[in-house]
Amino acid sequence: MEKAMFCRQCEQAAQGVGCEVMGNCGKNPQVAALLDLMIHGLEGVAVYAHRARELGAKDPEVDRFMLDGLFTRVTNVNFDPEDIAGRLRRCYQMKEQARSLFEKAYQERKGRSLRSSIAGLRHGSLREIRQG
Repeated sequence: MEKAMFCRQCEQAAQGVGCEVMGNCGKNPQVAALLDLMIHGLEGVAVYAHRARELGAKDPEVDRFMLDGLFTRVTNVNFDPEDIAGRLRRCYQMKEQARSLFEKAYQERKGRSLRSSIAGLRHGSLREIRQG
């Protein structure tokens, strides 16, 4: 039998493992899935923001979004699927903004675009991008 959901997002998880039908906290399967997607989206934002920061670039709007996104995810009080879907759309925009920031910082620091660096790589030599 297929489970409606598997949610282990909070301290109320059934039997300390995870909820499978409806969350003990009141979360339904749709909201649990959206909040899982939020974590994956935030990971994408974080990768680009971190790499940009390593190159000396940062964006306060991206940083603030990360805090707001994590707060949305961990507070376990917002079960409005429409609101969370809107935050996911914003998450994608922030990921693209962080990606652009990283690519611009890479260009300025390395003197060539990231895309041209990748295009010029030999198979298996991703280390060359980092070493510049």
